[in-house]
Amino acid sequence: MTNVYTLKNINNKDNDSFKGVGQRLGASQLNASTTKVRSQLISERKSHCKNQRELEAKYTAEIKLLKSNIKTLKREATLA
Repeated sequence: MTNVYTLKNINNKDNDSFKGVGQRLGASQLNASTTKVRSQLISERKSHCKNQRELEAKYTAEIKLLKSNIKTLKREATLA
């Protein structure tokens, strides 16, 4: 009777020895989910960085245009 354990034996056994197939499967599913979430986070981070660079380029160009307009207006004001 190898499947019969006393309470003392059960308390001294490693937790892994009593895990069923469902619990082991749960661990592999958890690992797969963790990997998937990590991959999604990396993808979102890359997308965010790309969007940030695009916005910085857009607003930098807009700032340069506005500075140029200010210079033009100052020149026109001094000529008038």
